[in-house]
Amino acid sequence: MEPLKKTTSYIDKEGMGITSGISETASGVSLEDRKILDAREKAFVLQNVLQRLDKEDQLEIEIEHHFCDGVYARTMYMPEGSVIVGKTHKYRQLNILSKGDVTVSMEDGPIRVQAGFHMVCPSGAKRVFYAHEDSIWTLILHTHETDVDKIEEHFVVETEEEYMEHIKLIGHTL
Repeated sequence: MEPLKKTTSYIDKEGMGITSGISETASGVSLEDRKILDAREKAFVLQNVLQRLDKEDQLEIEIEHHFCDGVYARTMYMPEGSVIVGKTHKYRQLNILSKGDVTVSMEDGPIRVQAGFHMVCPSGAKRVFYAHEDSIWTLILHTHETDVDKIEEHFVVETEEEYMEHIKLIGHTL
């Protein structure tokens, strides 16, 4: 299947220029949380656009799962030219770009990174990726679980409402 080229018209030349956002004066919300919320909202906007594309225009992404002594690694293979919206994670996690060249949405705007890049993503982050060349991105979590569905159930939310419910349950406020 050809990489999903049609979606590039929804992002700007730099990578993630989607217009939306939350109020700069939202009371009780720290600047860091406000940036995470804004980046997540932009990712959801793009995700909704991409989900409306015909199925034959959508790209199936290869994912590999690796397990070792309480460590789970989820490796995503991104073909050149692909636009991918990641999942919203409930907890912080380690991310590594082991191959390629990717523009990734961050709380302070998009950045272009190459193989060797690594970061710890904050809880609630939802990333958008544009692969400038074939790339490999790995997310690493601590868990003894080996059932991928159960891992996703524990670590991932599908909607903003689910994430807000999660942070209420753990006693965190925005």
